Amino acid sequence: LRSRFSSDFRYSFYLAENSNLKKLWDWNFRSKELFINGSVYIHFNNKLCDSEIAKFRQVANIKDGQISNHTNGMNAPCTIFHTHLSAVPGSTNGSIPFKLDA
Repeated sequence: LRSRFSSDFRYSFYLAENSNLKKLWDWNFRSKELFINGSVYIHFNNKLCDSEIAKFRQVANIKDGQISNHTNGMNAPCTIFHTHLSAVPGSTNGSIPFKLDA
């Protein structure tokens, strides 16, 4: 975890440019007593999903800060859904068509 502090000391928590960071804590073991007094800055963490940041904001009761929905989690599969596909027989051009099962 790499974090930098702002030169003008506006932020009590500054988290930026962690290209492989996916989790902040294991929330099953992290105490519910997490206090951040002041503003936070969370940007350019490519694999840190919004759901992880939302949990952090909830536990630490964070209301003020610079937290981007566009620069965090941009290289991670943050929304995963399951679907059912079936191969359709009879392809003649070497491809395999699929249909979405209801």
